[in-house]
Formats: sequence, structure tokens, C-alpha cells
Amino acid sequence: MNALDQQLLDVAFRALRPRRETRQERMLSYGIPPHMLDGLERYLVQRIKPGSFLQAVLRGDLVMAAQLADPANADRLQSYVDYLTAECPEECWGSPEAMRHWLAGPDYPCYACGRESTHEIRHRGDWLDACDACDVRGER
Repeated sequence: MNALDQQLLDVAFRALRPRRETRQERMLSYGIPPHMLDGLERYLVQRIKPGSFLQAVLRGDLVMAAQLADPANADRLQSYVDYLTAECPEECWGSPEAMRHWLAGPDYPCYACGRESTHEIRHRGDWLDACDACDVRGER
């Protein structure tokens, strides 16, 4: 096989290889309206608080969500529940506590006691999460 044949084969392979669906394309496939994609993605990826309708959905308060829904969302509550159930970590939705915890950011437990860490320390060439009480060296 010469170089030209190899290039043609590579092009054909790339064309036939299935493209991975983006998060927003998956949202659309569940029936989530296009104008809601950015807010939901910001919440899931960057942990940015969404608008009141999405907050109600994410808290699991579907009665409030139905009251706050615009015409495009009024009949799509099941789409949100289906998407969240199938595609999202369960710790980011379903209750006010889950939403509050998700917005607070990831937990980094202290290497020694398991409580919330406040900073990192260097130990034997690696970084460890530590709380003030367990960091006897006082490093910050």
C-alpha cells in the first residue's frame, strides 16, 4: 500500500467513525428546549446557579417548576427528569440539599481526619489535601 492509499484509507476511516455526541446534543435528544441548554450545562459543568425554573427542577420540586415554566417548558418536565436520571450524577439533583451541595463545589477531604480540607500541603513530592487542625507544619 502506497502513501496515497493510506491517506485515502485514513480519510475514509475518519468519515465512518461515529462522532461523539456533545452534552447539549444529548439534552436535545431528551427533549430539553434549546434555550435551556446553556443554563443546564453551566450548572452541571461549572456549578453555576441556574434560573428559578431549573432550580425547581433540580431540587425535585416539580409543582413549583410547573408554575414557573415558560410555554416551551410547560410540557417538558418529564424530559428533564429523564435526562437527569439517565445522564447526570445523582448527587447533583433531586433535593434542595443535593443542589446546595453541588453548587458548593467538590469536597476535598483532609488526608488525616477526613473533614473538609482548607488547603494543600506538599508531602514526599505529592500534594495532599489538609485541614488546619491536621497540618502540624502550618504550611499554606
